[in-house]
Amino acid sequence: MNKKLLLCAFAAIALGALYFSGIPGGTVKADKKNGNRMLTNTPQPLPFSQNWTNVALITANDDWAGVPGIVGFLGNYDAASPANVDPRTLLAPFATNDVDVIANQTMVSLTNGGVAEFDGIANPVVALNGSGTADAPNISIYLNTTGNTNITFTCNIRDIDDTIDNSAQQVDVQYRVGGAGDYTSVTGGYIADASSGPSTTMSTPLNLTLPAAANNQPNVEIRVITTNAGGNDEWVGVDDISVTGTPIVTNTQHVGDWDGDGKSDYALVRNTGGGPGGALTWFVQQNGGAPQFAAPWGAQGDEFVPADYNGDGKTDYAIWRAGPAGNAGWYILLTGSNTIRQEAFGQTGDDPSVVGDYNNDNSADMAVYRGGLASGDPSNWYYRTAAAGPVFTRRWGQNGDFPAPGDYNGDGSNDFAVQRNNGGGQAAFFINYSSSAAASIDRLKIYGTPTDVIVPGDYDGDGKTDLCVIRGSGGQILWNYEPSGALDTSVSLLWGLSATDFPCQGDYDGDGKTDLSVWRPNADPASNYFFIRKSTDGGLQYQEWGSNGDYPVLNYDTH
Repeated sequence: MNKKLLLCAFAAIALGALYFSGIPGGTVKADKKNGNRMLTNTPQPLPFSQNWTNVALITANDDWAGVPGIVGFLGNYDAASPANVDPRTLLAPFATNDVDVIANQTMVSLTNGGVAEFDGIANPVVALNGSGTADAPNISIYLNTTGNTNITFTCNIRDIDDTIDNSAQQVDVQYRVGGAGDYTSVTGGYIADASSGPSTTMSTPLNLTLPAAANNQPNVEIRVITTNAGGNDEWVGVDDISVTGTPIVTNTQHVGDWDGDGKSDYALVRNTGGGPGGALTWFVQQNGGAPQFAAPWGAQGDEFVPADYNGDGKTDYAIWRAGPAGNAGWYILLTGSNTIRQEAFGQTGDDPSVVGDYNNDNSADMAVYRGGLASGDPSNWYYRTAAAGPVFTRRWGQNGDFPAPGDYNGDGSNDFAVQRNNGGGQAAFFINYSSSAAASIDRLKIYGTPTDVIVPGDYDGDGKTDLCVIRGSGGQILWNYEPSGALDTSVSLLWGLSATDFPCQGDYDGDGKTDLSVWRPNADPASNYFFIRKSTDGGLQYQEWGSNGDYPVLNYDTH
C-alpha cells in the first residue's frame, strides 16, 4: 500500500497570530514624597549577579538608577499596618507600593522600616525591615531569560541586626512572568524566621530553581519580600544574588537548506525534458532572499534524496536511480563545490528515503530500507558511512512495515524505526537505537493509525526526532505529533488541504524546530504556494513558487 497516494498534499488554514503583552523595559520615574527619583526595571540578561560591594551604586534615597535590574519597594499596601502576615499570602500586586531605599547607612540600629543600603558595615548589603509604614518591604529583580532554561536563583538571606531587637522575620521568594499579574511563591523560597537574636546574626543560603514558566522569557521578575513582624523587626539583607540558566542550544537542522543559513528553502523539481525519462531541473528559491537557483539533475523516474552529503551545512542535489544491484545508486551534485559524486548502492525495490547521518559525522549517509518479501519476512536497513566504504546492515522491521527514519534519542546518529499495523485500527512504532544491540526494542509506542503518513521531524527543537503522522480530516490535513521532550503527550494541528497539497515539513523560520508546511499547486501559474505554519509564533509564512505539475522535493521524507 502506498500511503503517499492517500494524501497527495494539503491546504493552509488561517491561524490567529499570538500576541504577547508585558511591561516594557526601560527607565521609569517613581513619585515619592521626597521628590521624583529614577529607577531601572530593564530586564537583565543571564547570568546576573549582585553582591553590593560597589558602594557607589546607591548614593541617594529612593534612587535605584545605578543598580541595573533591581528596585526596592516600601510595600506600604495597607493603612492598618498589619503584623505577622505570611508573605506567601501576598501574591496580588500592591495598590500602593512606593519605590524605597534609605541610602548610605552605617548603623544597623536604624529604626526606619523599608529598604536600606548599608555601605558602612564590614560586608555591604541591601536589607529589608518591616514596620508600621513598611508593611511588606521587598526588592524586585528584573530578568530576561531568553535563550535559557533551568533558571536558578541563589542568594544569602543575612540577619545583619546585632541589636537587642528579636523578631520572627519571615522571608519569601516569589516570581512572575510578563511584568503584570499575581506572583507565585517559589518552592523552597519561604523562611519562617530568617533572623536570630537578640544581639546575634545569621545567614540562610537559598538555592532555588524557578518553574518552567520562567524559561526563555523576555520579562521575568523575582521578588524577595518580608513583612512587618510583631515586636521590633530586624534588618535582613539580600546578598550574593545570582541568577543563572542553562543556555538553550538551537538545533540547526539544515533540512532542504541549499544556502546554509539554517532555514529550509523552497525547492521544486520539474520535468523540463518532457515525457518518461525526461531530464529534470531543480528550482530553488532562497528563503527570505532574492537568489534563485536552477540545476539540471536527474531524470523522470528517479527518486529524490536531497541532503547534506559532505557536511558543509548546505543541502546537495541528489537522486537515487533504481536498477539491479551494482547499477542502482546515488547521483549527487555537491552544492558547495559544484562537483559530482556517484556511487552504486541498493537495488530496485529499495526505499532510499531513509537517507540520514548514521555515524554522527554531520554528513548524510547513503541508506536504503529493504522490506521483507513475504508476510513475516524480516526487513533490513543498509547504509554506508564513507564514500565507497563498507556497507552496514541492521535487521529491523518486517514485511508490511513502513520505515520512520530519524534520530530518536538525540545522539546525532539515525536510528531504525518502523510503523506497523497493530490491529484494532492502531499503529505501533518499534524503535531500535543505532547505539543499541540489533535486536533491542528500545522504544515501543502505540500511536496513530496504520494508514497515517509518517512525516518525521524535530517539532520541539530538542535535537530528537518526534513521532509525527498526518491524515485527511474533513478535507484538511490533521498533523499529530508527540514531542520527544514531553513523551505521552500529543499535539494536534490542522494545516493543509488533503485533496491538493503536498506535505513538505522543514525548518522554514530557522528556530531549530520543524514547521508544518505544504505546497499547493494551481492551474494558475501565479498561484502555486508554499504555506508554512511557523513554530516560532504559529503565524503564516508563504511563498509563491513553482508551476502546476512540479514536485516539492522535501515531500520525499514522507513514509
